Amino acid sequence: MDSTSKQITLEDISARLEINISKLSYIIYKIPDNKKYFNFEIPKKNGGKRSISKPVPKLMNVQRKVKDYLLSFYISKPCSHGFEVNRNIKTNAERHLKGKLLLNIDIKDFFGSINFGRIFGLLSNKPFNFDKKAAASIAKLVIYNNSLPQGAPTSPILSNMIARRMDSSLIKLASKSRATYTRYVDDITFSTTYNRFDKNIVDSGNFDEVIVGRMLIQTINKEGFEINHRKTRLLNKYVRKEVTEITINEFPNVRRKYINSIFGMIFSWKKHGYEQSLQIYKVKYLKLNPSSDVSPNLYRSIIIGKISFVAHIRGWDDVVVSKLCRRYCECDSEPPKRIKAIGELSMKYNVFIGHASEQKDDIAKPLFDELTKLGIKTFIDIVEIKWGDSLTKLINKSLAEAEYFLAIISIDSIGKSWPDTEMNAAIARQIDGKQKVLPLFVGTKTQIDECKNHYSLISDKLYKEWNNNPQEVAQEIKDLIS
Repeated sequence: MDSTSKQITLEDISARLEINISKLSYIIYKIPDNKKYFNFEIPKKNGGKRSISKPVPKLMNVQRKVKDYLLSFYISKPCSHGFEVNRNIKTNAERHLKGKLLLNIDIKDFFGSINFGRIFGLLSNKPFNFDKKAAASIAKLVIYNNSLPQGAPTSPILSNMIARRMDSSLIKLASKSRATYTRYVDDITFSTTYNRFDKNIVDSGNFDEVIVGRMLIQTINKEGFEINHRKTRLLNKYVRKEVTEITINEFPNVRRKYINSIFGMIFSWKKHGYEQSLQIYKVKYLKLNPSSDVSPNLYRSIIIGKISFVAHIRGWDDVVVSKLCRRYCECDSEPPKRIKAIGELSMKYNVFIGHASEQKDDIAKPLFDELTKLGIKTFIDIVEIKWGDSLTKLINKSLAEAEYFLAIISIDSIGKSWPDTEMNAAIARQIDGKQKVLPLFVGTKTQIDECKNHYSLISDKLYKEWNNNPQEVAQEIKDLIS
């Protein structure tokens, strides 16, 4: 769309949103404000409560279309990491990994300070060029109680648009002051590789009491925002440096206290049962009355969300994440697919089945099924895991911890990267006395001889030949384990 074209009318917007103009006007002007939102509170991580205003379905649907429309005008700033495509709290924290000093600033009442007038002004100017009626109508559509409601789909994109000019000014200030600047919604972070900040950013003070630089305060105030000085923090390498709740002293990480809280919630579920654990959490942590109604799935959803957050920062192949998943699976009979897969991967197995893809259906899976029937913990790679290389470490962990490596060897498997890697690793562990390799050859005598030549280190080892006999092979393995 040409940003220099004529002013956009409400009729133009209605056509773009594919909503009848009378219906759009009815939603904007005829439905009372107190009928447009559901209001409720959720606990903040550091105490207190956050007010959420969720649009009713009719308004929600229109706001989603408006959000998509606004996105067609939006060009994000590289410093902005909240509600941005391919950016998040982790990418925000990573920008400050090299910093010796860290300054964290919180914008006071970020969404609440963005009122009708600011949205009207935004939409009246480039690149939108809405006429007065259109700007006023869309501003009224997205504003509630004269501020951006937390819970509306349009609020994140509009808050980033309003903050763009502040971002530009703070990027320039950071550049002049030899610092790095990022913003995650209302959390502002500066870092420097020097031993002290420029006075434009930190005027004076120590780590207990920080006096923010006058230029920084003026820049933020000029754009209609205000610093919450109670939450201003100056951090160095000798303390836990945190950016949006991620520690970055050496690499992006999560507080141990946070991880322990997840283990505690799972332990409570296992010890007291789900219903009692939900009740304890509701009263002790949410500060609700015992009789207050909450979603019966709340406790489960909170644990899943916390595990996913840790995995997002540390990786799904992280040892702590795999342990959390395993513990969770001990409580929930129907865990989410990814948590279930990783929980099962992190178990210690009796047998690890190594195979080429050509043997999966006819040999590997029948053997897996028969071993499982006999109560033998068996792992077969790429059966339930479909998320790619991010799980390589966990697959290797399962391979390393298995007592026996059942190697299905054929002409198809020799020379292939993954089967070869598994086999060589297993042979190395057998030499160290840490694992036993059980070769199962497939093919004619000539083919088997070729396979034995390829794996010379096991050429003289007792082996079995495959004769479409999964039950017999499984029983022999069970007898061997017993």
